[in-house]
Amino acid sequence: MKHLKKTATMLLMAAMLLSVCGCAMAEAAIPSWLHPAQMPLVDEPVTLRITAQCSDYMTDPESSWLYKFFEEKLGVKIELEYFYPATRDESVALMMVDSTLPDLMLGMQFTAEEISRYGTGSGLFLDMNPYINEVNAPNLYQFFYVDEPNRKKAMSDAYGALYTLGAYETQGKLDYTSYRMYYNWDLMEAAGVEKLPETIDEFLDMLRAEQKYGAENGQTIVPFGGNYARYNPCYLILNALGYNKSMGGGTHGPEETSIMLRNGQVVMPAYDREAFPKYLETMHTIYEEGLMEQDFYTLDKDTTEAHVASGMYGVFQEVPGLFGGGEFGQQWWGGIPLTSEYNDTPFWPRTAGVSVGGLAISADTKYPELCVAIADFFYCQEYGLLVLRGPSVNQSDLFLGFDGWYYDTEAKAVRYADYVAHEAEYDNINHYMEAKYPFFKRFTYDYSVTGQDENGNNISWYPDLSGIEGDSLYDIAAFRKTTDNFNHQFMTAQAFTWSKYKTTELTPTVCFFDADTMARLSDLKTLIDDYAAQEIAKFVIGARDLSEIDAYFDEMQKLGADEYVGYYVDYYAGQQ
Repeated sequence: MKHLKKTATMLLMAAMLLSVCGCAMAEAAIPSWLHPAQMPLVDEPVTLRITAQCSDYMTDPESSWLYKFFEEKLGVKIELEYFYPATRDESVALMMVDSTLPDLMLGMQFTAEEISRYGTGSGLFLDMNPYINEVNAPNLYQFFYVDEPNRKKAMSDAYGALYTLGAYETQGKLDYTSYRMYYNWDLMEAAGVEKLPETIDEFLDMLRAEQKYGAENGQTIVPFGGNYARYNPCYLILNALGYNKSMGGGTHGPEETSIMLRNGQVVMPAYDREAFPKYLETMHTIYEEGLMEQDFYTLDKDTTEAHVASGMYGVFQEVPGLFGGGEFGQQWWGGIPLTSEYNDTPFWPRTAGVSVGGLAISADTKYPELCVAIADFFYCQEYGLLVLRGPSVNQSDLFLGFDGWYYDTEAKAVRYADYVAHEAEYDNINHYMEAKYPFFKRFTYDYSVTGQDENGNNISWYPDLSGIEGDSLYDIAAFRKTTDNFNHQFMTAQAFTWSKYKTTELTPTVCFFDADTMARLSDLKTLIDDYAAQEIAKFVIGARDLSEIDAYFDEMQKLGADEYVGYYVDYYAGQQ
């Protein structure tokens, strides 16, 4: 049996999961066919059913580097089923009514409610606790019990069961992983906007100036860009009214029925009689004046991405360089949080830094030890980065038909020969990696940016602002013109704008209740979400007049909004 080289050994420490020293768990000994520190991982090929939620950019998961690594290096054969974010909810629902779950579920983004329903309630998920100790899962043991003991509690359900694994971001990442929002500074300046808006009224004036500039110059400008389901910018208005929800970067959908804090109190914006009418009034103004997409509530993802890349938008919720490339990204930078008559202190939400639901294992799998072994290597920086972007140029034994990555010292970015040759075919290097390497959605597991290149030399992966003169927001914004590395653009745009206003207040984002409570919350949420989504859209587009707002709140009350919010009020109080 072939032993690993040092670099390959890092990959398979995954293995140490189940007893490098031959120790046994309290319940059972390590299977004799499983070899934690060797390659292949098993004596004879074992076939696992795996279901994955893929990135939109992964078109052929069975040709991915990770798929080949599983089969050719670990000796684990895969029967792969997969779906994409657009069909995530229905795909999960169908999977759960199947007679047998797959052995391993990757990149699933299970919510706390789903974890309680399918774990505690239905017993479909494996509780991984018995398989995680220093011998059987060294990386996960380090992750949960050594690095930060609170991680285990944050990812476990109300009874302490660990049904899923997620990500826990390090403090250093939080400056650029806060909730994303971008302004097109080139458009803003061309439209004669001389200062960043600080209030809702000033923000509306900026949108109007940009729209007017477009009309005068033969351009279609819809400044408040995005769509309801995926690239939803509306939290910017909710934030101005004082609503705080701890959340990180990435695409976001509607937030009106999310649980948030306002003035230190747990609220649901869509049931807040005090400030929510102002939100509806503001959104109606934006819609009525044509400052947002007129089909905002039905606009699809692809059209939205095409619109941002075309230069139509002045405000966008996700990194514009993802869709228009690095040169296009030079137009964009961050802003500052807005204030209003309901909130006189600008703040931006703090990233909670913890997620759940990324990885789950079937309770009926024949191979629980092997599934945990595979999961374990995701939770070490070296292994996690290998899954994320494949081997370096110095790991030729792991190429598997792919290029190795290298660090381009001039661009200060990871590069591949294949990417350099076909760069025009991809929006950016991140989308290239998503299309080639992991067959499930990135950042399912904990991962932090490494401080070493392919040769083990310490380097900085963070933007160098030493050439920027001055330290004002406007001075630092000049950085966007100095680099077409969109990773550096978005990192600095976040760290030096919105993140300067991060609140210290964390909101109850991941809440595990007992099974009966979760079932009741699920029923209430369905009723509330359906009604609120329909009526909010009516208020915004003018199909329902704001004079009927009290009737709307009364109906929300009848649907159980008081009871629904009350559960979270009690939960949050219990965490203090």
